[in-house]
Amino acid sequence: MSKRSIDESLRKPRTFAGTPMNKLINRISLGVFACAGLSWYIFEQWSQTKQLHKSLLEGKFDDSPETKYRLDSMKYFLTDPSYYELIVKLQKRTYERERGTKEKPWYVKYLATHLDDDEI
Repeated sequence: MSKRSIDESLRKPRTFAGTPMNKLINRISLGVFACAGLSWYIFEQWSQTKQLHKSLLEGKFDDSPETKYRLDSMKYFLTDPSYYELIVKLQKRTYERERGTKEKPWYVKYLATHLDDDEI
């Protein structure tokens, strides 16, 4: 293709400001903001919202001490790798206790095989 030079002085400026479409868009956005503000004001004046805010200030929705302890231990768990190893060992022990999967000692096996129920 051949290079054509376009004279910039003959081009129309492409402006959007001041056009009827721009004014319409500005009015629509102003209406959306006005509706949102009015909705917020009505919601804040609603009696149930005031009761909810009052109960929030009284601490009704605060975390229990047990939940706070769990969250703190999780934070510590993420920072210390030795703590992670300890938790894994404790979980294995509790799992073995619950399931009874731990191997019995030799003397328990011996007594179980050589003693009758009458001797016990």
